[in-house]
Amino acid sequence: MADILAITSSETMALRLRLLIESEGGNAHVAATAAEARRQAETTPPRAIIAAAGARDLGAWVGAIPVIALGEDWMALRRQVAEALAGGAGGEARELAGALSRCRLLLVDDSVTYREFLRHELERAGVAVTVRGGAEEALAAVRQELFDAILLDLVMPGMDGAELCSRLAALRRADRRGFILAVLSSREGGDVLARALDAGADLFLSKSVDMPTLLARLGAALRFKFLMAGDPAR
Repeated sequence: MADILAITSSETMALRLRLLIESEGGNAHVAATAAEARRQAETTPPRAIIAAAGARDLGAWVGAIPVIALGEDWMALRRQVAEALAGGAGGEARELAGALSRCRLLLVDDSVTYREFLRHELERAGVAVTVRGGAEEALAAVRQELFDAILLDLVMPGMDGAELCSRLAALRRADRRGFILAVLSSREGGDVLARALDAGADLFLSKSVDMPTLLARLGAALRFKFLMAGDPAR
């Protein structure tokens, strides 16, 4: 039976989470604090961790363990717990988590608020994140450092994301680099997707998608990248 670790100081919530996890076939563990959770995880590594959506004190010890946000949508929580229990045992799921945990990612977005939110969520999944606020800064960073993936906003002042993506694709081709180009957009539709792909993007991610789905899509692309490089993520 797989273990799920929940972090909550509320006895009522602890009971609800125990019942939810056990009803999905998991073995429930509950910790009142992140420090207590770390001690438990070192003894019994969990398949996933459930923590408040705003929690920022888990630290690097979480590593590649998936973190499920505890929010108001109980059905979504149940679905994510079921997915963690069903998928965690397979090698493919482990490789997906491993791909995220070894990724060096450049995040480019002019919105400080969204950029910091996304950085936090990526780092919770084990990704090493470098942030830049604009296209020129991003180009300078890519010339100086090696990245496995570049995640950039499609709508930015000055040089927009599509032009930046096109220039990065040209640089990747000229230097024979293997980084993944992923674009983020609050706009959806075939024309937006076509524009991003025409500019050289490998992956299109909507800002409206939930974080587990965004991480899964990015992880899947990284898993394929490392596999094609002959160095599969574990």
